[in-house]
Amino acid sequence: MFQLWKRVKGLPKPGMLYTKGSRYTVDADKIQMVAACSKYMNLANAAGMCLFGLFIGATRVPLFEWLNAATGRQTTPEEYMEIGGRIQTLRQAFNVKHGVEPRDNFAAARALGKPPQKEGANRGRSVDIEAFASGYWEQFGWDGATGKPTTETLDKLGIK
Repeated sequence: MFQLWKRVKGLPKPGMLYTKGSRYTVDADKIQMVAACSKYMNLANAAGMCLFGLFIGATRVPLFEWLNAATGRQTTPEEYMEIGGRIQTLRQAFNVKHGVEPRDNFAAARALGKPPQKEGANRGRSVDIEAFASGYWEQFGWDGATGKPTTETLDKLGIK
């Protein structure tokens, strides 16, 4: 969505073409890109950016450079993405602490194709949200089965 692979080293570049049903499959590259978009959005929100303006892409909105200019630091895009991940982990830890179960925080079953539609463009398709969520949670260093941040991750980030 933000073309982050153009600015952040190590992110996969999505293919130009995909088959009709492939957008409903779970793979490591999709999970990594969704986690990267979450990190970027947390960083942008913390900076007071407008989501609408960010849709033109990370190459046209020099968020990392603006943050460096504002702070006087020379932080890399990869380091900023770590900051976004830390924010997301803090949010997740807060929610868990206050009784929000990550497994209960999914879209409605009908939106995920459960049960699959019997006719129309998405006939017979559904999203394996459990596999996707597990991979997403692991991208942040959280428990893949529960979605709760691990003690090791919280310690590494200095979150108590």
